[in-house]
Amino acid sequence: MQIERHAIPDQDAVRRRFARSCQGLGEVVGYCQKRSASLEGAIGAAWDIILRGSVVQPDSPEIPRAIRLGAQAGAAFFRIREAGNEPIQYQLGDGPALTNQGGVHEGNAHSGTWLQSFYLAVLSRDPELIATVVRTPGALLRLSSTKGPEFHDLFVDAAQAVWSGAGEAGARVAAALAATDPTRKDIRTPEWDKHWWIPQLELLGCLHDRLEHFPQTLQNALRLHQAYFSETEQRRKEIWGFLAVGPMVCTIFARDHGCTLKVESDYFLAWER
Repeated sequence: MQIERHAIPDQDAVRRRFARSCQGLGEVVGYCQKRSASLEGAIGAAWDIILRGSVVQPDSPEIPRAIRLGAQAGAAFFRIREAGNEPIQYQLGDGPALTNQGGVHEGNAHSGTWLQSFYLAVLSRDPELIATVVRTPGALLRLSSTKGPEFHDLFVDAAQAVWSGAGEAGARVAAALAATDPTRKDIRTPEWDKHWWIPQLELLGCLHDRLEHFPQTLQNALRLHQAYFSETEQRRKEIWGFLAVGPMVCTIFARDHGCTLKVESDYFLAWER
């Protein structure tokens, strides 16, 4: 399949921001060494490099570096949150192991941060980091003071079950999909859900027990992504539109489980196509 990325406006601005983000990543790591609450900032900084770099310099070595650092930061973030005030050791970069300096903000330990960390862990191809993020208790995320639609937490349940091969994976995917019903009171962005969340849930369903349907479902997900981020000038500038991260991560799982895929799309990192 070949699905081209929508036109990105003002790529010079994207290039400048990419260069600044690359230069500043070391500084972000330094903050994390002094204050564990800065780990969430490292996750965001990693994504800024990955997403912008995919447009202006897709072969940059800064992209895999950011993936690795971001994945380590995400895994550490949730380990620290689960440990409470107990000291833990974690890796960030190639230096010696660090010990957490304080905790992390409970309001930031929600499904959105988990999802960004999960994506990074899978992209890093590090089994230990993936396992650490996947083991995060869903109940811990539900304690966050930051609340979204119920299906966000159910999405985490579904992704964890699919990745760990749990028998209830199908039921969890179905529960999450049912909770995206736009007539529900907690659904506030049905168009976004239709183009972002629901295609990923459908891909998770294929990964669980319908792998033969994955290629067509993937194509549909990429076309929905393209349609959404092509519609307005503002959407074309949104960096989360530069890559179809969720479908790309699901494709890694599908390939690892024997699904042969050839994806020709700028919405995937160069080495994942």
